[in-house]
Amino acid sequence: MGNITEIIEESKVLLEIIESGGGQIEIVDNNPTQLEIIETDSSINSTTLDITPTINTVVIDFPSENTIIDISVNDPTTIETTTTDNVIEIVEDQVVYQTGSIINYNFSQFSSSIVNNHLTQSITQSITQSTVINQGDVIVEAAEGQPGILIESGGFFQNITQSGNDFTTQEILDLKNLLFTPGSISLTNNAPSRPEKRIARDITFTYSVNLNDDIISTATFDGLDVIDNPNSTQIYNNVPGDETFKKSFNVTFAPTTTGIGARSVPQSSTVTFFNPQYHGVSFIEDFNNKTYSELAANLNKVVQNNSTITVEVSPTLQFVYFLVTKNNAIITDGNGFDNTENFNKTTITVQFADGTDQILYQYRTKSVKTLTDFEYKIT
Repeated sequence: MGNITEIIEESKVLLEIIESGGGQIEIVDNNPTQLEIIETDSSINSTTLDITPTINTVVIDFPSENTIIDISVNDPTTIETTTTDNVIEIVEDQVVYQTGSIINYNFSQFSSSIVNNHLTQSITQSITQSTVINQGDVIVEAAEGQPGILIESGGFFQNITQSGNDFTTQEILDLKNLLFTPGSISLTNNAPSRPEKRIARDITFTYSVNLNDDIISTATFDGLDVIDNPNSTQIYNNVPGDETFKKSFNVTFAPTTTGIGARSVPQSSTVTFFNPQYHGVSFIEDFNNKTYSELAANLNKVVQNNSTITVEVSPTLQFVYFLVTKNNAIITDGNGFDNTENFNKTTITVQFADGTDQILYQYRTKSVKTLTDFEYKIT
């Protein structure tokens, strides 16, 4: 029989039993006129999982003698819960730049010696580093064991040292070189892509150094020492426009702690000037000994590095002209047929913009032409 938690006799005719478990109650005397059994219970909502207490009351009127009452209790509702452990895995292809380990690094970037020796191992060797920052003439060193970078003359480099005996000296150098970004230099000019020969102009050269992890040792521009200011410009006024105008910039990077020796990096920038050439139609029979202004008034000017010109012309009893630098040119029409025999070739002298002589080859139709949008090509 279950445990009886409370028996209350309210009167001679009423017996109240509060039952908390299953079992049997046996009535051995029928003097009580009423038997009341109160049982506490609870229910659960399958959707919300709310638990609600309930009270069940059983009333037996006038039980007879030797009455047996079976009290059964259903098994309580079982609520099962499952907890899963969520795992987020972050894989990053890089070397951790602080005290730690080399994790998930793309092995194709390692030198062969590191791959051969450590590919089958879990590379968890500790990497320690020190930091030195160059601020003008003051060297500031970070606290021991703190992460940082080594900055020398504007560049930076992680100074990695070995912790333990997992890497050889050469492997440490190889690892450092994987992180090392060499310095680079630049030299440019502001001249147009096809400047005309014999027209004076101002030309500005701009030179610069990007140190990255390197340290600059020497720097010269056009033979002058510019180590104190390797990022600057130089202006040249009234450059006459001869064949070429060239300047050079040379930088030497000092040896590094990665085992890389000194490097000399040269850079040059050249401005090339091109001859003016001409084409068009005109009533003039010959342009020999014409001035620069006369050419500009009667023909179309082209400044380029070759003599290939394609034009459409519509002459009315006019000559078709090509004045070019090539002495054995071929002239075709729009259909690709050779028309060279229809032109006379002569060598003429005309003027550059500055009044100096220019030698060109004049190709002129043998007779005047009357055409509409007729294509010629000289090559």
